[in-house]
Amino acid sequence: MINRPSRGQFVFLLAGLALLSAELLLCRRYFSISNQISSVFWICSTGLALAACIWRARRASHGVSVKWLVTASGIFLWFVAVCMVMAGYFLGQTVIPVATASDFFFFCYGIPMLIAGAMPEEDEPLPVFIFLDVLQAVAAGYLAYVLLFGAVPFSGLPQRPIGFAWLVPAYDAENIILALLVTIRLAFSVRDPENRRFFKILAVYLWSYTLFVGL
Repeated sequence: MINRPSRGQFVFLLAGLALLSAELLLCRRYFSISNQISSVFWICSTGLALAACIWRARRASHGVSVKWLVTASGIFLWFVAVCMVMAGYFLGQTVIPVATASDFFFFCYGIPMLIAGAMPEEDEPLPVFIFLDVLQAVAAGYLAYVLLFGAVPFSGLPQRPIGFAWLVPAYDAENIILALLVTIRLAFSVRDPENRRFFKILAVYLWSYTLFVGL
């Protein structure tokens, strides 16, 4: 039996479709400023996704609620990155073909996604696992910084940021790996219905992003 979407789900779906339609129409009408228009709508859609995660977290059990909040933290990193890109467009900054600060936030958005996809099904995560997740997140952020800028954070050494020729494949690889991991977890190890719903939504989001934006 197929569950009917709730009123809240309809609201988020219709808002997303309205944003997409408005973006396409405005970009076609004002092509010369399409980058600025797209950035504004990226912020709106990211804010909508963030609100949806928080809404889901408030309605879920404690264990699944934590997963939604961790996912929301990843989307918040994405929101920060989009704001930085939009600020550059509106300030007339020249686009340089190397990694910038916004790319660090874009890349690190995948860390909370990975943590959420690897969290156990138990309602009460053990403190030791929370500590290990935080430690992994810090280590992953450190490695991402070194990868993107070719220097150790706060070392004072000159940065050697990677170019787009390497940056784009790195994004694609991150997106594909995240989508595959969540899909495998959903297919083979998740049994609780509420957890399965979370992983289904996360898998659909990651594959949609990978196929329609990342690639």
